[in-house]
Amino acid sequence: MFRQKVIYLDTASATPLEPRVWLAMKPYFRRVFANPASLHRSGLVAATALESARKDVANYLSAQPDEIFFTSGGTESLNWVIFGLTRQFSSPQHLVLSALEHEAVLAPCRYLEKQGWQLTIVEPDKNGLIKPSAIAAALRPETVLVAVMAVNNEIGTIQPIHDIAKVIRTWRNKHQSETPYFLTDACQAPRAVELAVPYLGVDFLVLNGSKIYGPKGVGALFICRGLKIDPLLFGGGQEKGLRSGTSNLPGIVGLATALKICQKEREPETKHLQVLRDYFLAELKSLIPDLIVNGDLVSRLPSNLNLSFPGLLGEQLVIELSAKGIACSAGSACSSLVDKGASGTLLALGLSPDLAASSLRFSLDRSTSKSDLKFTASTLATIIAKYRQNKLDFPTVV
Repeated sequence: MFRQKVIYLDTASATPLEPRVWLAMKPYFRRVFANPASLHRSGLVAATALESARKDVANYLSAQPDEIFFTSGGTESLNWVIFGLTRQFSSPQHLVLSALEHEAVLAPCRYLEKQGWQLTIVEPDKNGLIKPSAIAAALRPETVLVAVMAVNNEIGTIQPIHDIAKVIRTWRNKHQSETPYFLTDACQAPRAVELAVPYLGVDFLVLNGSKIYGPKGVGALFICRGLKIDPLLFGGGQEKGLRSGTSNLPGIVGLATALKICQKEREPETKHLQVLRDYFLAELKSLIPDLIVNGDLVSRLPSNLNLSFPGLLGEQLVIELSAKGIACSAGSACSSLVDKGASGTLLALGLSPDLAASSLRFSLDRSTSKSDLKFTASTLATIIAKYRQNKLDFPTVV
C-alpha cells in the first residue's frame, strides 16, 4: 500500500537534521557530556561550549550574548514571555496579537483572557498580511504586549515586523511609556529572512531548532537588554536564574550551528526553492485549474505553498497522499492536535469553513527535486479526479 521512498513536503512541521549539525553535536553526547553548571574541569569545558554557542546565536541576531536565553523550543519561549511579563502586573491589562499566531501564543492569551485580561486580535488582509496601521489602531494606554509572528507557519506570509515595530515605538514616545513591548515568533523565519534585531526593533524574539534543519527540543529566546520578565521554570538557577534546568548542550550547539548554516546559505537556498515552488504551482494549476492559492505569493517563504481544493477535505487528501508516499499537511501540526476544525489562519483570510478545510500545505526543503514535485502533482490530480468523478461527499465543517 505504501511507497518505500517518502517524498517529504512537510518541513514547516519539522525539518530533517542537517548532517553538518549532527557532526557538530556528536562530541557533546559522549566526550563533552558534563553539566555546564559544574565547577570541575569537565564542567568548565562544557560551559565554554555553551557560551560559545550563545555568542553564535547572538551574532546571528546582531544581539549581545547576555540577551540570549536557551529553552526547550518555541512553545516554551512564547509561553515564558507571555506569562513572565503579565505576572508583573497587579491587575489585568491589555494584549494585542494577530489572528495568524501559533497556538503557543493564542492559547496562553486565551487563558489570560479568562483571568480578566483584555484581548484584541488583529485580522490580516485577504493576502494574509498584518498592516501596521491595524496594529496602531488596536493600541491602548493599558496595552502591555503586542505579538505578531515574523512568518506564518501555515501560509508562509512574511510580516512587516520592522514597520510594526516603528508603529509601537511611535506610540511609546507619544505616550512616554515603556509599553507595549513587542514579541515576534520567528521560528519559521531563519531559512529565508534576515533577523537582525536592531533593524527589526523587537523586544522579544523566539527561535526553534526543529524548523531550520536543527535538533528538536531546543530553542532560543532573545530578550532585549534591560527588560525583565519573571521565570517560568524555577530550580537550579541556570540562564542567569531565569530558566532553570540542566542545559541541553548538544541541542544548543546544534541550534547555533543550524543558524550559522542558514545565514550562510539563505540566499542560494531561497532562489532554489522559489524556482521549485513556482514550478510546482504551475504543474498543479495545469492539472487542477480550480485550486486556490492561500496567502500572498510575493511576501512569502519560498518553501511554502498553501492551497485549497473546493469540495474536498484536506485531511482526507493528506491520508491519500501518504498512502502514495507523499508527506504534506492540512495545516499546522500543532493545531491539528487541538482542533480538528478548519484552520483559524485561513478563516482569518476570509475563507469559508469548508474552503479552509479543503486546504493542503506543502513545504519544501533543500533535498526536494522537480521529479518529486511532478510526481506529487500528478498523484494529487489523480486522487482529486477519483473523488470528483465518483461524486463522493465530504463532511461539512462547522
